[in-house]
Amino acid sequence: MVRYILFLLFIVLCFWGCEEDSNSSEEKLEPIITFEKNIENIKSAVRQTKDEGYIIAGGQGGQAWLLKLDKYGDEEWQNTYSLGDFGYTRAVIQTSDGGYLYASWEGIVKADSNGVEEWKNTSHENGAYPYYEDVIEHSNGYYYAVGGPGGGQAQFVKFSSSGAVLTRKWFGSNCEDDIFRSITE
Repeated sequence: MVRYILFLLFIVLCFWGCEEDSNSSEEKLEPIITFEKNIENIKSAVRQTKDEGYIIAGGQGGQAWLLKLDKYGDEEWQNTYSLGDFGYTRAVIQTSDGGYLYASWEGIVKADSNGVEEWKNTSHENGAYPYYEDVIEHSNGYYYAVGGPGGGQAQFVKFSSSGAVLTRKWFGSNCEDDIFRSITE
């Protein structure tokens, strides 16, 4: 009999804390949202934005193109820019001011948070196009882009916040395989 009482007591104590506390301060997880968006340009760059939406860079009608989606995949805005897409979109980032920086083989476009062009830079040396592969905004406030080949050399370019080229350096030999593909701070 004592064993039976101890067993019941053990069972009651084991399951005593199993009730769900309705006043729990545990964080509720948001559901994972998925969506499908048909984008005609297959050479697109996609990044998640600070508002949990997405920025998509590509080409449309032979021009650079940005599409801003909210976190559910609904279009907020889209715009084209007078920078040829050349069939190769390379990079897009969201900048610290909430705008966007689009880098491609023909140059760089800076747009504000609503997609309105702020500046564009297509300057180049040693080749037909700048051939940018990647771009970052550094914590010092400058933008840096890498790419190539320009005249067979990889390049590193530093831009001011207004789009002026501050520094352009070339690396490598005279080989079409000399190219920088990415950059990080």
